[in-house]
Amino acid sequence: MKDLVVYYSNTGKTEMAARAVAETLGADLRRLVEKRPRRGLLGFLRSGFEARTGVKSELVNPDYSLEGYGRIVLCQPFWASSLVPAMNRYLAGIEPKGKRFALLLVKGGSEAGAALAKMRAGLEARGGKVVAALDVQAGMGPKPELEKAMVEKVRRWASTMPR
Repeated sequence: MKDLVVYYSNTGKTEMAARAVAETLGADLRRLVEKRPRRGLLGFLRSGFEARTGVKSELVNPDYSLEGYGRIVLCQPFWASSLVPAMNRYLAGIEPKGKRFALLLVKGGSEAGAALAKMRAGLEARGGKVVAALDVQAGMGPKPELEKAMVEKVRRWASTMPR
């Protein structure tokens, strides 16, 4: 069975990580796109509030089908110590039963263990199996050296990920 990498990225850092995973695994890549953009200071503040309160954003042409995929890697940024609204919507729309998942959070600095545990619990309560999880530091704003280190760490993780 094939692998699928599903990601949401607002600034491009999570996209870097998702593409590195997809290239390493030879996986298909699926981007989640929100209908409402997140720009400027108000977009930043709204993003944190919506993440903390568990909002499920509206997506443009979402594809919730997991048929034909044995392992699904879910990649997202980490906002306000929470899962992002686009991934909240995606998780609500999929049927994880019998599927294997790997979880990747791209963060600016906060501890992500609780969010990974919440994501794992939600998938496993619905019959999915989480086989790997990682949170990586990418920093806030442009940080080329940190981004390069993040991509290398993600590639190593993906190359040793259990089936």
